[in-house]
Amino acid sequence: MQIHAAHGYLLHQFLSPLSNVRDDEYGGGLENRMRFPLEVFDAVRASFPADRPVGVRVSGTDWAEGGWDIDQTIEFAKALEARGCSVVHVSSGGLTADQKIPVGPSYQVPLARAVKAATKMPVVAVGLIVDFEQAEAIVATATPI
Repeated sequence: MQIHAAHGYLLHQFLSPLSNVRDDEYGGGLENRMRFPLEVFDAVRASFPADRPVGVRVSGTDWAEGGWDIDQTIEFAKALEARGCSVVHVSSGGLTADQKIPVGPSYQVPLARAVKAATKMPVVAVGLIVDFEQAEAIVATATPI
C-alpha cells in the first residue's frame, strides 16, 4: 500500500508552506503542516494488515523558493518511520508553476539519498533513471539498509 503525499496532491498541499496557508492546528509550522498527513498515515496503518507494508510517496522539494524542501522532507520521513512506515518513495515537484526543476539524469536521486542517510527504512529513488547501467550505478553507490 502506498499513500501519495507528493506532486501537489492533497497531502502535499498540507505539507508545503506554499499551499498550506491555514492558521489553525493544521497550518503554520512544520509540526502542524505534517499533522493531517501523519493522521492519514496512522489511520491507514491501523486499518491495513500489520504484516503488509505501508509506504508513502513524497515530494523531496517543491523546487520553489519558500516551499517544501529536503530538510522538511527528512523530518516528515523520520516522523513516518517512527509510526511504522515501511518505505518512502522520494520524487519532487508538482505543486507550483513557479517550480524550477533542474531536470537531468538521476536529478532526484540526491533527495532520496538525503532521506536514506537520515532514516533506517528503505527509500525509493526516481528521476530520469533511463537504463540499467545508470540504475546499477545508483544502487552500487547506495548506503546499505
